[in-house]
Amino acid sequence: MGRRRFCHKLFGSHCIKSNLEQHIITHLLAVENCTAEDQAVVKILQSFTLTKTHKVNSGVFTIDLNGQCVESYVNSAYMLEINGVSVTITDSSEGGMLFGNSGVDKWRSGISATNSTLEIAGGTVDAYYCITATNCNVIISGGTAAGGRHAVSATGGAVNVSGGTIDSDKYGVQTTDSEVTISGGYFNAVDTIGCSGGTLTVSDVTFHANSTNGDGVSISNGCIATISGA
Repeated sequence: MGRRRFCHKLFGSHCIKSNLEQHIITHLLAVENCTAEDQAVVKILQSFTLTKTHKVNSGVFTIDLNGQCVESYVNSAYMLEINGVSVTITDSSEGGMLFGNSGVDKWRSGISATNSTLEIAGGTVDAYYCITATNCNVIISGGTAAGGRHAVSATGGAVNVSGGTIDSDKYGVQTTDSEVTISGGYFNAVDTIGCSGGTLTVSDVTFHANSTNGDGVSISNGCIATISGA
């Protein structure tokens, strides 16, 4: 498979543990009700470990990973849950990562989004279930979305991949009744794209099926597909 990653900012076997987790909670809460004009940015200044899910229910903001690693040891839960939020993940340095470190008989997940706009513009989000979205606008314009089970799973809403990398041990982009547009990027997955219902438009992308047992593009349940540049 080959996508197994490790948080590169490790000290010993864990990311730095400090009161930075409380700081990130404070900053995320502070950006609630911010608008696009506020240009709110949560900048990660030092690598640290998450011990619980963080939830944000309003606001427009950017998380700048700044070359740091935020590593989750939250069992069977998401690092970040957003509802009614517009958030962009970026990386003003190199190697920034939101990392769901999986252990034996455990899975850790990345971002759960509902009724939100979520953009990955830089850095890496890597978790067993990387991005799970319901009625959202999910944009992958740069960086990497990596998943053990799926990179992007969406129900309703829209998924737009224009750049970056989709990397998964199983499903790249898996959707139900969504509008899916692929106009760029690199896919490395067993099943690269699977759409049930909705629409799929592919104009320019590189697919790499990392298993002989997978599907390149799979459509079902009346999905209307237009593929011209894969």
